Amino acid sequence: MCLLPSVAIADGDRIYRSAHFLGRGDTGIAVADDQEAIFYNPAGLAQGKGIYKKVVIGSPQLEFSSRGRDLYNKLYVQEKDQTETLKGEIGKPFHLGLSSLSAVVFRRAAVGAILSNEANLLVRKHPDQGALESVSADFASNQGLTFSLAESFLSDRVLIGATGKYIKRSEAEFEAGIADAQSISDLNTSDILKEGTGTGADVGLMYIAPENRWRTQYSGGITVKNVGDTVIENESGEKVSALKQTVNVGVAAALGTKVSRFKLLLDYWDVTGNVESNVLKRIHIGTEISVAGFIGVTGGLNQGYSTAGIYTDIYVFRVDAGYYTEEVGERVGMYPDERYFVRITAGI
Repeated sequence: MCLLPSVAIADGDRIYRSAHFLGRGDTGIAVADDQEAIFYNPAGLAQGKGIYKKVVIGSPQLEFSSRGRDLYNKLYVQEKDQTETLKGEIGKPFHLGLSSLSAVVFRRAAVGAILSNEANLLVRKHPDQGALESVSADFASNQGLTFSLAESFLSDRVLIGATGKYIKRSEAEFEAGIADAQSISDLNTSDILKEGTGTGADVGLMYIAPENRWRTQYSGGITVKNVGDTVIENESGEKVSALKQTVNVGVAAALGTKVSRFKLLLDYWDVTGNVESNVLKRIHIGTEISVAGFIGVTGGLNQGYSTAGIYTDIYVFRVDAGYYTEEVGERVGMYPDERYFVRITAGI
């Protein structure tokens, strides 16, 4: 099942999601920095002083649904009947994701390489098939190279940036009646796989207000991702898919001392509804408490569902872990998918 891809590819227009940001409701448009800024808001690369920021050698990140292990045990360890097992999982989404971002980050510029894969599965009563049980699966794999530039203006208060990207993408979707579920594992992926390459760009703007007398700093950001759509074409020059353009905004407040810091963040993704029509699914709220940049705790709401995370950073290695819930249905509360994540980042 992991060779195949959900009702729809939940994150199909986003090829990278940060474990750090997922723990706080997937927020960060107004504060993104270092390698996270490449995909969340390239304007953030203009923050700070000096020239060099960091080198990220690798950052393998694993995401998996809370019930995924149980389903795997039933199907492949206990070898229970596939049809009957899947009937018992109606309305329970399953997700598996693996990604890694490597980057060389300077102030005002960054080069990155991204690998990301995700597979999703959902058993449901399909309204278009007389409410009969059906299995929906989807898969997406991305390999990409990025180059980002940013600049600051007005005493480093206004930041502007852009990320150019080249993407090699493979994706597939499959749906069948539950009685034919065996056909999923028997399928030759070449029968349904769409492959191609494309170039695209993200642009971003960030404003950082001066810190006030209560040591509180406010910031805001806006990004346009996949400007004009990132079209994926096959070797014949035919369009096979596209990563749609989205406009996203975010605000944040950070307060504290030089040692500890508290952040409150609010992001609203896809303002124009180009990808997601449901308003509640676009809302992201996050909080973060950090101590000396060494350890931090995050929490928030992603599409109305709670998120939480913890991280520790010992300079060369950083570990992020936590959970979030993604709604894979058309509306909040339809098919919530609780997912756990862990990321290990190595860099200097």
